[in-house]
Amino acid sequence: MDELKWCLDHLRSKAAFAEKMYRVAINYIPLIVEKEVVVLDKRSGKILRLEDKAELSEKELEELKPKILKNIRDGVVELYLTMNIEQIYICE
Repeated sequence: MDELKWCLDHLRSKAAFAEKMYRVAINYIPLIVEKEVVVLDKRSGKILRLEDKAELSEKELEELKPKILKNIRDGVVELYLTMNIEQIYICE
């Protein structure tokens, strides 16, 4: 779990930098976007199911941990963030 914690802390730092750079608030960082969307709440550091904003149980987190780490390592999470920031500017 230490590796996941380190990766999530690193993502929160990157999101804070992006907030300052683009002047937009980032509340949630998408970790998995498939059937169900799983996000990191930037403020609390909790991993939530976006649909109901419920925190994942320890069992759910253990099951999704490999997928979350893979998405972080492969740059998929940063891609999700980049796509979302672009949409914010298109809508304004």
